[in-house]
Amino acid sequence: MITAKNYAAQAERALGVYVVKARQAGVATEGELSFFEDNFIKQIPKAVHFALPDNGELLQDGLRGLKGVELHLPFPSVTIEYFVSEGRFAGIATEHSPRRLALARELPTSTIVEWASSHHVSADRYQRFTDDTSILILVAFEVQGMWIPSSFGFVMGKEWDRVTENTQMAPSEFVRGKDQALFTGQLFPLMPTSIEFTGRTHGMEILQKSAFNDIAGEVNTLLSMCEALVCSNVGTEDLQTGDPKVNARRAQNKKLPIYTTKILTINTKEGGKKSGDYTPGSGTSPRQHLRRGHIRRLQSGEKIWVNSCVVGDRENGFIEKSYRVK
Repeated sequence: MITAKNYAAQAERALGVYVVKARQAGVATEGELSFFEDNFIKQIPKAVHFALPDNGELLQDGLRGLKGVELHLPFPSVTIEYFVSEGRFAGIATEHSPRRLALARELPTSTIVEWASSHHVSADRYQRFTDDTSILILVAFEVQGMWIPSSFGFVMGKEWDRVTENTQMAPSEFVRGKDQALFTGQLFPLMPTSIEFTGRTHGMEILQKSAFNDIAGEVNTLLSMCEALVCSNVGTEDLQTGDPKVNARRAQNKKLPIYTTKILTINTKEGGKKSGDYTPGSGTSPRQHLRRGHIRRLQSGEKIWVNSCVVGDRENGFIEKSYRVK
């Protein structure tokens, strides 16, 4: 089920109000706020927008389809938006944030390093990335009816699962069981002035851990979408279509724009195999059971997503397994 609708436009307007109030309160420098505006707020209307199923649940196979594959966004910049039900991340998030939006952009690593150096943030953690291009992920979420930005963004290299002395791994509180993959990268302080003040009050280590927990869900969901799109039988279609003329009239009436938003689709006619006779040692089973959806690599090297399905003969018995099936 996809509950999310036009979250990008909602967040864009709310984050604009946030910047105005931040300037008035003096909680961030002008350079920090300008970077936030240029690289988050102004990038939202330029991005390609995706609405994802509730709770950001896509393939749920531990990102196996991305293993050993360089991370690339489907477009230079994208947003993902999805609804999160209460209790989905119980024990991780401190407050329920039902509406989520993440913006991801490919940027030269030198841009990240320059920003860090000029704002008294250790640049070594980004400079050691071997890639010329990094992916910057910025997140906004709704708390008590208000859209606010995460205090930190996240920077990833193309080798998204490579652990080095310079990377931070997904927090253990979030990575639970085989369905959650280990991703690495570095937290990116959006507004160092505000973060430094909060860190002195609550402790920087606690603050960073909390920030990582906040953003981990969006990073994992973004990676899941990238994984889905490397499958040859996964495509996109428009959930809603924006019209520049209509949006111009809506702006005059102080209404939010409607952005063209895509959803993922699976072509079940491609790559599917009918269940044949049982062959000992083949990995198939003569008993009826639920085969979980999974990535299949074809002999051609292409990857396809195979939907969950019931296979086998019930007369030969039934295998009960626990799956998260919606």
